[in-house]
Amino acid sequence: MNGLWLWGGGTCPNDIRPPSARLHADDPLTRGLARLANVAVASAPEHASNWWDAAGGEPNGLVVLETTRYDAIDGDFVAWAKHIETLEYTWFTACRRWLKTARLTTLHLHPGNGRTYTVTSTARWRFWQRPRPLRIHLA
Repeated sequence: MNGLWLWGGGTCPNDIRPPSARLHADDPLTRGLARLANVAVASAPEHASNWWDAAGGEPNGLVVLETTRYDAIDGDFVAWAKHIETLEYTWFTACRRWLKTARLTTLHLHPGNGRTYTVTSTARWRFWQRPRPLRIHLA
């Protein structure tokens, strides 16, 4: 049997250095941790263009989108597919356009499965690579 017992008190660290990026999230835990780290936090915008306008040329930013957070846990794959379609319309289409025009240089995707996907503006030149089905990326 494995386990972890958190015991005892402690003190909150005072020497946390805030990053230069602004965080956009609605999750209370994420927002609380950001405040603890003295990171500016705002609500997650509904559309990528709203985030881009609010960023005002900021070189780094983190947006936590929780649209699909509970779909896999609930086993509702129809809702998951619909949410992915919504994200494609509200976020990914604009980000792809910004990558093509070099307004956005790098996009990191953290889907919550322990993997990180990085897309750069130069990725558009990888036309010789064959597209792979979405299930390959989610396995």
